[in-house]
Amino acid sequence: MSVLGLETGALVHVTAAAAGLSALVASSPAALAVLRYGGAGYLLWLGIRTLRRHAVETPAARAPASHGRLFRGPKAKAQRARVLTFSDELLPTDLAVRDWSRREPPVADRLRRVDNRRMDYLRSLLAPFCADEDELEARCLIAFSVAIGNHFIAADHGAHSRADVRELIARRLFAQ
Repeated sequence: MSVLGLETGALVHVTAAAAGLSALVASSPAALAVLRYGGAGYLLWLGIRTLRRHAVETPAARAPASHGRLFRGPKAKAQRARVLTFSDELLPTDLAVRDWSRREPPVADRLRRVDNRRMDYLRSLLAPFCADEDELEARCLIAFSVAIGNHFIAADHGAHSRADVRELIARRLFAQ
């Protein structure tokens, strides 16, 4: 994929040079600024579109079909949603956007909307296990925090593995 990107970039550059656009950009600071900021804006748009497609737009819609007893019930749905929303593939992008949102208010606003949708979805999944609204909110925040923050904690867990501790958390979150 990266070879295709490099070759496409080279083709665009050669075509621009042949058309005389490279000389224009080299001689005009305004044209260079338009190209530079336009390119940055395009890459930003691609990144946000990718993040929205993978992490925002209804994770349940991308989940595997619920066939058989194995995939039924709120706990199974929550586990599938966790894999889709907080996958190892998407985590670097999610963390980069979180870092970026600390410096850019519009990004922070968008991230807040994304996180609110994730929390709403978590509430819908955990509601069958919690009658109390306060407890439901606490469980949702714990689940979200573990999904995001798990990768930042380097502590040992005694006789337990990290996977064991995450399973203990999941059991307590889904306890009635």
